[in-house]
Amino acid sequence: MRAQPIFEKTPKALEVLAQRGRELTPRQRALLLLVNGQRSLRELEALMGQPVADPLQSLLQGGYLRPANLVAAEPPPDDPVVAAPPVRVATVADRFTHGRSVAAARMYLFDMTERFFARAQPERAQQLRDLFRQARDVAELVESAWLLLAYVKALAGEERAEGIRLRLATMLPEGALDAVTSATESSEASL
Repeated sequence: MRAQPIFEKTPKALEVLAQRGRELTPRQRALLLLVNGQRSLRELEALMGQPVADPLQSLLQGGYLRPANLVAAEPPPDDPVVAAPPVRVATVADRFTHGRSVAAARMYLFDMTERFFARAQPERAQQLRDLFRQARDVAELVESAWLLLAYVKALAGEERAEGIRLRLATMLPEGALDAVTSATESSEASL
């Protein structure tokens, strides 16, 4: 059985993410946001929707990531030996462990609304809060999330909106990311 490396953020990475600096490319920053000390290379590529070897290597060389541990990879489909599930070692404090739920996504959206709009644009913040409170299912929440993402993109840039979208995708039920992505793209013309 092959072992897959698991990576974790270094203090340098946490500092760069907190400062929201421009020293990383949007792709590197998105990957850095997804690394949580639990995800394998295969999982990171699935979340990014593209190969991540190059940005991962540059983040390792830049001192933003370090190997956390090695996790046994799943056996290939034609392998008759069935292995036990991989053992994961808790090493990073900033991992998201709540699971996928509408409630977790809703709380995250409330938090982003407060951070971006509560002081500077209180009317917009109230509008978004009302939309999030009224959302009764995933479809309604996704519909209101695209508006937040579009506002954030206009205010803070595409990179920041993409970071929020990626984080939101880890909270929404499987498949809802596609709805957020398409809704965001279709809404850009309306702003």
